[in-house]
Amino acid sequence: MKAALNDADFPLGKDDLVRHAEQAGAGEEVLRSLRTLPLADYRSLDEVLRSTPDR
Repeated sequence: MKAALNDADFPLGKDDLVRHAEQAGAGEEVLRSLRTLPLADYRSLDEVLRSTPDR
């Protein structure tokens, strides 16, 4: 997940995170994790990682 979002320009909402990861070539496991996130604006990669259930 870090590789797919490392260059993301935060803050980003859930849909934008998924879209960014897709464009970065993230695998289905990463995309599935991002899709489980609550709707919110995420301020950093660390916040995303803390919010994903399997990370």
